[in-house]
Amino acid sequence: MGCSMDTMNSYIQSLENAREILGDWRALAKVCGVSYQAIQKWRRLGRPPRTEYTGETRYAAAISRATQGQVSVSDLRPPLTKRP
Repeated sequence: MGCSMDTMNSYIQSLENAREILGDWRALAKVCGVSYQAIQKWRRLGRPPRTEYTGETRYAAAISRATQGQVSVSDLRPPLTKRP
């Protein structure tokens, strides 16, 4: 399972928007309760961690709340597609 290139770019742009609103990457990491390195990994992969899809984490909801809805949960939790 993975994300299409358009979906990856959209997710990365949503993270960038959240960073701009919150001030920097460390502020975004703090909102999620993760390290700066974790945020950079999400950017590199172009998708949130698996745990976001399994319901083990709620990073998208935390970011949406912190940005007062300017970045939505659906922006941060792109649909997965099956790889051929």
